Amino acid sequence: MRVHTHYDNLKVARDASPEVIRAAYLVLVDRYSPRRYPESTEAARVLKLVNMAYEVLSNPERRTQHDLWIHEQERGSAPDAEFSRQPGTVLVPKLAWWFQLASKVSAAGAYLRRRWSLFLLAAIAVGVWVTYEPQPTQMEPAKPYVQDLVVAPASGTSDTPQVEHTGQERAAQTPVPAASYVRPSHAPNGAPWPNAAGYVDGYKHLHINGLSTVTIDNGQNTADVFVKLVSLGGNTERPVRAFYIPAHGIFTLTHITAGSYDIRYDDLSNGSLWRTDPFELQETPEDDGTQFSKITMTLYKVPNGNMQIHPISASQF
Repeated sequence: MRVHTHYDNLKVARDASPEVIRAAYLVLVDRYSPRRYPESTEAARVLKLVNMAYEVLSNPERRTQHDLWIHEQERGSAPDAEFSRQPGTVLVPKLAWWFQLASKVSAAGAYLRRRWSLFLLAAIAVGVWVTYEPQPTQMEPAKPYVQDLVVAPASGTSDTPQVEHTGQERAAQTPVPAASYVRPSHAPNGAPWPNAAGYVDGYKHLHINGLSTVTIDNGQNTADVFVKLVSLGGNTERPVRAFYIPAHGIFTLTHITAGSYDIRYDDLSNGSLWRTDPFELQETPEDDGTQFSKITMTLYKVPNGNMQIHPISASQF
C-alpha cells in the first residue's frame, strides 16, 4: 500500500535532490501565500502542510527517518512510535487518538474489566477508526497556460502576421499518429530553425531584467529540441523565452529576472513534449554586490540528476 507522505505534499519524487525539494517548496509557498488568499483557511492549512514537509525533507537526518517510516508503512509492518507521529501522513490522527485512548483504558482498567461489554464496544470503535482512510489533500487547480510570445513575422517569412497556434489548435490540425510523425521544417511561428543553438526569430524576449542564468544541456541527446522557459509566477503560467538547441548542443539563457520557472521542450525527433520540475531563481543583495542563481539543467537522464522530466500535453506547451 502506498502511503501519503511529505514528498506528496511537496509534489516531488521520493528521490528528489535537495535543490528540487527547495524549488518545489518555494513554488508552493508562493502559490498558497497569505497575500494571495488572505482569508482562505484551506490555503492556510495547505501551507502549513507544505512547511511541515519542508522542515523534514530539508533535514538529512529527519528525511532518512521519514524514508524509513515510509518503508515500514508500505511493507505492512507496525511502525515505530517515533515514525508514527510524523506530521503530514495519513496515520497521524489515527495513532494519536489511539495513544490517547490507550492511556485512558490503562487508567480505567479495573472498571473496564468489570464491564467487558464496554471494552468490546471500544475495540470495535478503534477498528472502525483505523480502517478509515481520509481523502488526499485537494490542491488548487493548475494555473492557466497563456501563449503570447509571438509578436511579429519571423524574418524571411511572408508579410502576413503570424500567430502561434495554441496546443489545442495544433493538436486538432495535426492529428498525426506517432508512427507517421514528420519533423517540422520550421518553428510554429513559421521561422526557420537556427543553424546553431539560439533564440528562434520572431518570439519575444521577456523577463530580461535579472542577473540569473540557466544553461540547458542537450549534449547527450541525439534529438534537436525546441525549448521554452516558462514563468510560473502570477495567476498564469506563460512562456518568456523560446529557443532551439540541436542534438549534442548546449545553450545558456542570461539576464533572467528572479522568480519561479520550469523548462518545457518539444523533442523534434518524435514530437513528444516534456517539462522539468519547477525551480527558483533568486537574487540576494550583499555588501560587495548581488548573489544570483546560476543553474545547469540536463535534458537527458543522468544518475542523481538535478531535475526530473515529465510528459505534458500540447495544451501545456
